[in-house]
Amino acid sequence: MIRFPGLTTDEIDLCHVLVDVLTKDAERGVHDAGPWGVLQSVGIEDMLADDALPDERSRRLFLCGYATGRAGSPTPLASVVAANVLLGVVQQDADLATIVGGLDSTDLTCIEDGEGLRVSGTLQVEGTDSVQRLLVPTRPAESDRATLLVVDLRDGHVRPRIERRESRTLLETVKFSGAEAHVVGVVDSRDIAAAGAAAGVVLLGESVGIHERWLERTAEHLKTRVQFGAPLAARQATRHALVDWWVVSEQLRAVSWRAARSAADPVYVATARLMGARAAHIAAETAIQLHGGVGMVDELSLGRSVRRLLECTTLVSSTRASRECFLRSTASRPRLTILTADKELK
Repeated sequence: MIRFPGLTTDEIDLCHVLVDVLTKDAERGVHDAGPWGVLQSVGIEDMLADDALPDERSRRLFLCGYATGRAGSPTPLASVVAANVLLGVVQQDADLATIVGGLDSTDLTCIEDGEGLRVSGTLQVEGTDSVQRLLVPTRPAESDRATLLVVDLRDGHVRPRIERRESRTLLETVKFSGAEAHVVGVVDSRDIAAAGAAAGVVLLGESVGIHERWLERTAEHLKTRVQFGAPLAARQATRHALVDWWVVSEQLRAVSWRAARSAADPVYVATARLMGARAAHIAAETAIQLHGGVGMVDELSLGRSVRRLLECTTLVSSTRASRECFLRSTASRPRLTILTADKELK
């Protein structure tokens, strides 16, 4: 059951179709370009178009992220969304590109020679088998402006190295060794915040889907796993741990859906991502503890889902960036003053 208030019939149908198809892909072990092809088939490019209503586009991207999390089939959608938002700002053709190293890449070396700009360095990227270009935002330290560089994956000086693919995650290490890059524009901090918020909505949806999926599976495990003559669910400690996890996941669901319905407002997204970081650690600790030893083995997809859940809190933009965005938004607001009989509390 899809529990998000205010959904249209089309959005509900879209979510049901995606969850069903992506779940079948996950059961077959399709964890490369398969899920991404499913999203393309339902018109991801149209959802990224500028002529779509911002709140409608935001909600649908959230639901796509939710479907991938619910099915356990991660895609590079968040990175692609961030890249295309920035490419739209500088009015470039928005073919499928993905963000490299987040939105504040400062670890790259850029050298201009007689033939153009060359980039060297090592960063992490999502899903290089699903996109054609890499968008590299380079921002000098203490600067609020970033230069957008585009690198073609077919360049012989770009060497993606698959990392943890056996764990079915999308993270890969990409090494640039004098790769040819093209400058497509310069963006400021507001553009970067907008791109991070749009991608953050997708990651929030995926996080909510992962929480929901593993809450159900963990509850079923507690009902069927018998130890010392009784199911694990008969013990108060396990029930309380599961309820604590459920509470934070429901809080995350509420604030995440609010962020999606606010047309990816950076403040709402930053607030939700901060809550998502806390919820991810609670989910990881609780799920593995309640599953016991089986929660530590690769035969159960729990470990892969936990890693992906933790990745969702840091991809595209860091927790620190979310905290700074939240603090900036509240710095100018009046503080709540409570008067008591003997002192004033602020």
